[in-house]
Amino acid sequence: MEGTSLEYLLSETDSPYLSPVPHRGELNHPGYTKYVVEKIAEIKNTAKRRIIMSTALTRKRLDKTAPWKLKTNIIVIDVLSDVIT
Repeated sequence: MEGTSLEYLLSETDSPYLSPVPHRGELNHPGYTKYVVEKIAEIKNTAKRRIIMSTALTRKRLDKTAPWKLKTNIIVIDVLSDVIT
């Protein structure tokens, strides 16, 4: 992931069976996307806010070009205040 440009990344969870740490073993849900964002920010050595904005723009770009609609980053934007605090 370190060599991948932010414009090509999306954040999501592998619902319902692979919850991120610290919720391993629990039923997963989209609200845990914030942990994925935190991990991406750690790996990319950048601010969580930058990951959120970049993945949101990628999602919007894909919505315009894909015949199906992605729902992943809507959750990230909904929990924005939790992620960057």
